[in-house]
Amino acid sequence: MDVKFVGAEDLEDEDVAIINKIVGREQKRLDSWFDGQHNPELTVDVKALNIAGKAKTFELGLQLVVPELQKGRFNVKESGWELDKILHKGLKALQFQIGKRMKE
Repeated sequence: MDVKFVGAEDLEDEDVAIINKIVGREQKRLDSWFDGQHNPELTVDVKALNIAGKAKTFELGLQLVVPELQKGRFNVKESGWELDKILHKGLKALQFQIGKRMKE
């Protein structure tokens, strides 16, 4: 699976480390849905908002594209204060969408 990061250059090093750790771990689960037959591309778009204020908020956009499938585009958007929680929540929602569409 190819993973692209958008907006990671604007984040702090600890935030980038969190993203790499969680996406690397969840990548195996996402790959298991396709049994190595397809080559999905995951795009992780992260924006940090209110950097100068007290509480930094994040907006997360996840897009998984599987060119070989007819309905092979999955999108999830999340936002919140804790990057690890919204990333987990977004990846779970993405897995739910994949599972639902693969049953059709």
